[in-house]
Amino acid sequence: MEISNKQKVKELLKSIETGEKEPIAYINTGKYIQHNLGVADGLPGFGERANLPTKTDVCSSFLT
Repeated sequence: MEISNKQKVKELLKSIETGEKEPIAYINTGKYIQHNLGVADGLPGFGERANLPTKTDVCSSFLT
């Protein structure tokens, strides 16, 4: 059974926080449009953003 687009979006957004790479395959490279002006266009821009520290990383660095 194929998962819904809504679930794909949830998994993709969560992957930014967790670093999981599999949900990136859900992105249609022919139709992907970056709407965040602070992020470069296309998958390279998404990849750069995905490699930035997340809120979880920042918080955990203060706890150690």
